[in-house]
Formats: sequence, structure tokens, C-alpha cells
Amino acid sequence: MPRKKEEKDPKPKTPAKPRRPRRKKTTESNVRPSKKSAVKPSTDSVMPETKPETPIVISEETVPKVADESAVLPTETVKEMSSVDSDEIERELTDIYFDRDSDKDGDEDMSRLEKVRHSTPKKILIGLLIFTAVLAAASWIGLLFFGGSKPSFTGDQVTMSIDGPDETESGAETEFVVRYKNASDTPLGTAVLELRLLDGFFLTSSEPELEDGHTYLIGSLPPWGRGQLTFTGSLLSPLDTEHDIQAIITYRPANFSSEFQKVTTRGVSTVGSVMQIQAEGPGKSLPGDQVELTFSYRNESNRQIENAAVVASYPPEFIPESSDPSASDETYAVWRLGTVEPYGTGSVKVTGAFASEAHGDVTVTASAGYTDATESFVPQIEASVTTEVLQGELVAAMVLNGRSEEQAVRLGDLLRYSISYRNTGEASLGNVRISVQLNPSPEAGLVLWNELEDESNGQLNDGRITWTSRQIPSLARIEAGEEGVIQFSVPLSAEPPTEAENLSLIGWVETEVKSVDGDVVDRITKSQPITAKVLSDTTLSAAVWFYDEEGVPVGSGPLPPEVDQPTTYRAVWTVTNSLHDLTDLKLSANLPDNVSWTGSSQVGAGEVSYDSAERNIVWRLNWLPKTVDQVEVGFDVTIVPTASQRDRIPTLVDATTLDATDKDIDEKFTLSQPPLTTSLIEDTYGAGKGRVK
Repeated sequence: MPRKKEEKDPKPKTPAKPRRPRRKKTTESNVRPSKKSAVKPSTDSVMPETKPETPIVISEETVPKVADESAVLPTETVKEMSSVDSDEIERELTDIYFDRDSDKDGDEDMSRLEKVRHSTPKKILIGLLIFTAVLAAASWIGLLFFGGSKPSFTGDQVTMSIDGPDETESGAETEFVVRYKNASDTPLGTAVLELRLLDGFFLTSSEPELEDGHTYLIGSLPPWGRGQLTFTGSLLSPLDTEHDIQAIITYRPANFSSEFQKVTTRGVSTVGSVMQIQAEGPGKSLPGDQVELTFSYRNESNRQIENAAVVASYPPEFIPESSDPSASDETYAVWRLGTVEPYGTGSVKVTGAFASEAHGDVTVTASAGYTDATESFVPQIEASVTTEVLQGELVAAMVLNGRSEEQAVRLGDLLRYSISYRNTGEASLGNVRISVQLNPSPEAGLVLWNELEDESNGQLNDGRITWTSRQIPSLARIEAGEEGVIQFSVPLSAEPPTEAENLSLIGWVETEVKSVDGDVVDRITKSQPITAKVLSDTTLSAAVWFYDEEGVPVGSGPLPPEVDQPTTYRAVWTVTNSLHDLTDLKLSANLPDNVSWTGSSQVGAGEVSYDSAERNIVWRLNWLPKTVDQVEVGFDVTIVPTASQRDRIPTLVDATTLDATDKDIDEKFTLSQPPLTTSLIEDTYGAGKGRVK
């Protein structure tokens, strides 16, 4: 009789899956059993058939509670349930603990229990990672909310500027504003603002007031605080020059122990000046006619101009004779005016004449300016006046040593003068007188008048030589186109006079015409002056020695020198000077081919060098004051005479040249000495032993 499953389980079948029991931990096995090897439940759980009153125990979740099964079920049914095949029970249990129909991820295998193992190092590592992430997030948040709103102080937050014009007139009052700002959350303490102004800047006022004329004590400056300094002044400087005005703020931020600085600079150019000048003079004039030139100046500013001056620049054709006010120099070219008041005016008047050789347009220029700390004149503005000089009847000119311009001469020189004259008009000139005026400085001791040489025998009187028709008969009447020449010479003293500063000699020609075609005119003209400046009394000497003054050898080798045998000599250059300071001194000479430089030298001042390629010896000295009256340079040279020099006196050092500048008169000059030989002229003990054997 077939078994009926519904009799085994009175509960109706349903497609729902039975609830799975909760997974329990176990230490017995970690191996998952297969479905085929599912554990069979113990047979002890099946009641024996001899006890039908005891039913099979089934989960309460699958079978509802009822009254006592022995009372409800018939005995026959109980017997049938007792005889259920154990294989069926196994299949049921397998269905409960293992779902054959489910392949979904996440289904749990309830047929075995596994023990979950936890790694301690892994826990620590994960914890550290979490802690680090939290800490980084906290730092970022703190920086965002606190650091971002209050950045650290670097000094860049303090700003400063100078406002003012880019250009200004020299001497004009100008205003500048220094603005400063603390663009930070950090307060500043002990702040000081310093102005660095030019030497030519004259401060008029400031707001706030400056201490010492250039410092403002700001004190403390709160966060985002600002301020400004306004100052007014005038800049007196050369025209068309760029200048810098500088402001420096020094401060100490809160919580800082060191000071910070901010520097700003403002450039300003001087264009034009508050000083003005105007030049006036005649439109036309004849040579020799007295003319007056006027230089009018004014100050167009509201402040004084100190150390004001006017300087005139004359062409050679104009000869100034006097001025009002008196000039500050002997050439009537400089006037030191002192202080010119605000909007003040004044004038300088110069009286003079155009030279006899002048003709055409002649321009005179005057400049207004000031003298700086070095007593140098700084021009601010200039003006000029041009006069047309008409051709004169008698033109005379003078030249000195073949030149008509200023020149340098030396003590002991012979001065050769030549005066030329010519009637350039159409009328005859009668009773002509020609004179030469020579004004030495100092008056005594410079010119040797008793050695004057004059073929025309002019009359000498107090430095003035005059020729009339008595000395030169042709001067009684000079017809149109006629001309003549007068020559004379006079020497200068070889020794400086007692008053030996600024030695010079100024000379010019004066002509006087009494009549023109019989008409009395009495016209006097002057020529352009020539100035002869006297150079310092510098001397150069050169000598060669084998023995010194006491007979001790300073050379070596055979004396007299012998062919193919080296002999060493000592050459000495000596420079003396006492009148003026000298600058840029240079002594030089070349060596012959068979003379060598030994490298031994004796130098009291300066430096000596030798160029082996050029075979050139050079000694240089930047400055030789007049208080040092002598300087010597010694050096040793060796000669190896050749066979061609036998019985001859060979050269040891070629010609020596001295180049220098006279600082007092700003004039370059050159001195030289002939070649040095083995003749030993200056050597008392070696003289006469220079011929080669």
C-alpha cells in the first residue's frame, strides 16, 4: 500500500521555504559538507513502532499545536507514521538546511558553522588610517576657518607711495604727498617715516611737522590703518636732470622682534627755471667804439635764491673794460650776486669795445644761475645779444709765437710777438700810433725787460711799447690798402719770482688814429688779447751709472764693456717740480735690441713696468704735489755688445719722454731727454769707460 505523505504531515504543503535556523559558531570544522554527504540525523530521534502513542517530533514552526496526538489520530495512522522510511527523513532535513534550488549570492550554508578570525595588525592599521584622516580633516577645517581669514604677516601688506609732479621748474615750490597703509590684521608699532631729499632740495613746510627736517614719528599703526605726510619745497638743480625723492618707513609688527622696512622712490625732472635773464646791447658798432651791454635778471618764485650768480661768455672780438657792479674776477665775466629776494630783479652792465679785427655779427652770451657747495657755477638760463660790427679803417692784430690764442709758456722761454696792421678803408689815415701793452702777473720779476729786442726801437714805459712816426715814418700817413708789421721779443725769467702763483702775461695791441682824410677823429681801437700762462717749473733729467757717488759699484760685469760679455748699468730718471701740482705723470723709453730689462727697479713713488713685446719701460704717477720737489725712478739694464759695436759707445736707453698735466692751469705738457749711452757722463768713477772692447 503506497505511503501518503499528507498523513505524515497534516500541514498542507506550500511553496514557501521553511525558516532557516540562525547560524551558530562552531570550532569543530571549517569544511563545508557537500549536499550528498549531509549528516543523517540519529535514529534515536525516531520513536519505535512498539510505542505508537509517541509521535514523531516535528518543529513547532511547521506543525501547529493540537491536542494530544494519541487522542486525535487513529492507531492505524500512528503506525503508518512510525513506518516512514529513514531516507525520507534525511531528504527532508537536507531540504531544510540546504536549499538546492537557490544559487543566489548571499545564501548562507547552514550545514556547517565557521569560526570568524580577526587580524590584530590589520585592526591597528585601519585605526591609524582613520585617525590620520580625521586629523587631516580637522587641520584643513582649521586652516579654512582661521588661517584663511588671518594670513601670516610678510611685510607686503604695508604699502607706500609718493604723489607729485613728474616735472618741475628748478627753484619752483612743489608739493609732494607720501601715503602709507597697513593692509593687514597685524598692528604695527614704532613706525618711523624718513624722507631722503636731494642736496638741492629746500624744504619749505610739512604736515605733520618733520623732525630734523626729514623724519616723522608715526608711532603705532592699527590693522588696516593709513596715513599721509605732505611736504612742500623747491628743487634747485641743473636743468634737464632726473632726480629721486625717497621715502622709507621702518616699523615693527606685533609679535615680531625684528624691524621691517618699506622703501619707495619718486622721480622728478627739472625743466626750466624760476630764474630769468635778458641781454641787451647795440645793434651796430665800429671796432674801438665804446659799447655797453646790459644783463637783466629776475627771480620769479616766492622764495629766495641763495648764491645767485651771473656769468658772461665773451667772444675774442669783444674786449670788456669795466662793469657795474664790480665783477668777481679780473676778466669782467663773473658776478656773485648773493641772495636774490622773492620776485627780485637786478642788472649787470658791462662796458667795452669790439676789437680792431672784428667784423660781422658778434654774439655775447650771459647765464643766470647759482654756485653749488663746490663753488661751481650751475647755469639755469641764458640769453644772448648780437651786434653787427662794421669794418674799421685800421685793423691791427697780434700773434705770440705764431699763435693768436691763449697758450702755455715756460720759465726762461723767449716770447716772440708780431703786430700786423692794415688800412681796410678808402680814406687815408694820419698820425697813427701803435702800442703793445704787456701786463705780467706778478708785475715784478717775470719779464726781463732789459733784454727786450725791437728792431723798430719802440719806446718802453711800464710794460707798454709805443711806436709813432718817429720810430716808423710810414705811420704818419697810411693810405688805403697799405699795411705793415712790427716784431719784437722779450724773455721770461728762468727763475720763478718771489710771488710765484698764477704766473701769466696778458698782451694786446692798441691803435690810435688822429685823422681820416684830414678830418680829426681821434679814434682808439684794441686788438684781441693774448694770454700766456706760465707752466710749472718741472724739469726732467736722465743718467746712467756704474758706480754711485761714493764709488761703490751699482752695476756689474766688465767695464769698459766687452763684445759678447754682459754688463749691467743703473739708469735713473729724476723729476723736479715746485710751482704747481702735477697730475697724470708718465715717463717712458724703449730699450735697444741687445739691451735687456733685468727686473730690478728702485721707485720712490708710482709704479714702473716693462713691456717685453714692445721693449718699452713706463713709469706712472697719478699726482705729484708741489710740496714734493723731487721724485726718482731707477732701474737696471744689461747690454751684451755685438761685434759691430766694437770701439763704439752703444745706447743703453732710447730717448726719455715725460708727459704730465699742470693742474693749476689745466695744461698738458711734454719734456724729453736724449738717449742714455755707456759714456757715463754723470758717473765720476766710470766716465770715459764706455767704448766697447
